Amino acid sequence: MANLKKVIDLIANNTHEANKLINIPAQGRIISKKQFKKVMFYNITDGANTIQITDTNGLLKYKNLKVDEVIKLNNYIVPSREDNKVKNEIYVNENSILEVTGPIDPEDYVFQSKQKKTLSYLRNFPQYKFQTAYLSNLLKFRSFVEMKILNHMVEEGFVKVAPPLITENDCENAGETFSVISTVKKHFFKPTKTQKENKIGGQSNLTVSTQLHLEVLNRSIQKVFTMTPCFRAEKSDTNRHLSEFWMLEAELSYVDKVEEVCDVTEKMIRSVISDLLKDNRGLSFISTYEPFEDTYDHIEQGDEAQVTRPQRLLKRWMQLDQSEWVRLDYSEAIELIQKQIQEKDGFFINESITWGDEICTEHEKWLATEHFKSPVFVLNYPKKCKPFYMKKQKDKEMRDTVANFDLLFPEIGEIVGGSLREDSYKLLIGEMQERNMNMAHMKWYTDLRLNGSVPHGGFGLGFERLIVHLYGLKNIKDAIPFYRSYNNTLKV
Repeated sequence: MANLKKVIDLIANNTHEANKLINIPAQGRIISKKQFKKVMFYNITDGANTIQITDTNGLLKYKNLKVDEVIKLNNYIVPSREDNKVKNEIYVNENSILEVTGPIDPEDYVFQSKQKKTLSYLRNFPQYKFQTAYLSNLLKFRSFVEMKILNHMVEEGFVKVAPPLITENDCENAGETFSVISTVKKHFFKPTKTQKENKIGGQSNLTVSTQLHLEVLNRSIQKVFTMTPCFRAEKSDTNRHLSEFWMLEAELSYVDKVEEVCDVTEKMIRSVISDLLKDNRGLSFISTYEPFEDTYDHIEQGDEAQVTRPQRLLKRWMQLDQSEWVRLDYSEAIELIQKQIQEKDGFFINESITWGDEICTEHEKWLATEHFKSPVFVLNYPKKCKPFYMKKQKDKEMRDTVANFDLLFPEIGEIVGGSLREDSYKLLIGEMQERNMNMAHMKWYTDLRLNGSVPHGGFGLGFERLIVHLYGLKNIKDAIPFYRSYNNTLKV
């Protein structure tokens, strides 16, 4: 197998012999080329390593090599380590043999055009966009963060489990599900008793959340978690919504206070940020190159505009690491927003909010980005704003609320939602009846409260939203390799 790691090892080990001729093939994709009179420089990569090919006599000029072509070079010169001025550099000579093993069609290949390569442009070509350094590094960064989270959860005693993606349930009871239809048989799954009675066959959906199944597994294992795709048919084509996204979900038994779930959530995310600051690999994925005018979530002004991208993100990570993550009641959050509306007319687009309303995205962003300048846990929302499964309670005004939280991050808004789960059969049934929910097909879930129920809670982290903030993205569509969102074409 030809790979550049062998070439790099040869360069590193050539301590004495000047202009050593090597016939081990150097093969990779051209990611850049530069010409200075007779001297040509080509940077090639195999996806793991990068080397520079230097052509001092213009021997390859006639080849008219193009960026993104794949080439294989034999019989090149490796300088001694002492003479090698550029790290991982090899030289072409008159004996070199070059083969274009992966040519491109300049008439058909979209990246040969003079069109400016913004991220919005690259989204039109998902089969090619990862050949840009920016997006290939983003893949590595995403993998790095995911592994740090998984390792942390295991170290904290959580067991990773595999809940199903095909289900009959709509966990959020919002009706925003994708139906699963078989091309083999109309009703692929045997219908339940309820479905038979309603003559609807064995209906199934792609999961909107694995929470209900995690609650089942949590009965025998105190701490469980999963990292799976979730699917929501929500008619929202914004820079923070996806129809298919990845979510880390966790359930813990024997927890009595929602603050305990907040503690677990905060510790998990802080551990990732700490790892980013300690492990140089995290920062190594942050390219200094800024090719896209629509890359960043906001434009820095004044002196900040001169700060490099790695410096800007390093500052962001340090602020997350060092700041106190505020916790406040929903009622306090509403009062702060109302005060801002009164003091600064026209500051918000939505200038009407009262107790009982959901906190909209612009208000979430203001709380975390401008008012507190840190992540914010907003606790104890009104019952009507949240799903049926959350534990009911009363606030000091004797209003119906739930023991829950939303974690708001600067620039992005909500990235985590969590709560205690209702463990009382009577209260859970009452809430479902009040919402006119189909009780029969949820019997398996409600019966858990009749047979050895324990106090428990959990949370769900929108993984792409975390990546958006940590990588400094403007649009969540760039945080996942192949985005799926409302009213967009499935190109690949």
